[in-house]
Amino acid sequence: YRRQRQMCIRDSTMTELFEKQFQKAIESGNVDDVNKVFRRVDASTKQHLLNFENESNQTALFAAVLQNNLPLVEFLLNHGSVWNHVDSNGKNAGELAMENGFEQIESAILSHALRAELILDVLFTKSDKSIENNADDNDAETPQQSFLKQKLSYVFDDETNEPIRLLNEQNDGIYFSAKNFFKFSRR
Repeated sequence: YRRQRQMCIRDSTMTELFEKQFQKAIESGNVDDVNKVFRRVDASTKQHLLNFENESNQTALFAAVLQNNLPLVEFLLNHGSVWNHVDSNGKNAGELAMENGFEQIESAILSHALRAELILDVLFTKSDKSIENNADDNDAETPQQSFLKQKLSYVFDDETNEPIRLLNEQNDGIYFSAKNFFKFSRR
């Protein structure tokens, strides 16, 4: 028991040390410094560091956005930073970029978000299809064919009357205008 307790204390101390090093590297805005910390930790600790929240529930991605640091934003997203995490003000990093006029960062987060959502959609579609039946699917309709047959509806902006969302029959958003994507994409 004593040995386990010592190991837990040591692991906790190491995690705190890596948290401090990671925060310092994020504050510096230097991708190489962040990468140096990442090379020293396991995958679980990386995820902990990426998703560690400050007192405003903001993660490292928020700090990189506020620095208007595109290379750091891309690095964090590519290493698993949660793009749609919401802070204590109810905003995600994409909204923060949009509000501050950081168009390149907004675009990078939007591109990452769309890729992530498309991949998840493909994974869930395949999973749902395999669960529905394992029978002979030779005559089955492809997902693309059934998608093209469904009725779609638009949601319009109350002020400008511009279409801002396109919904499928289940009222799932399948298209968002870029300026409204972050607001409607929260899970």
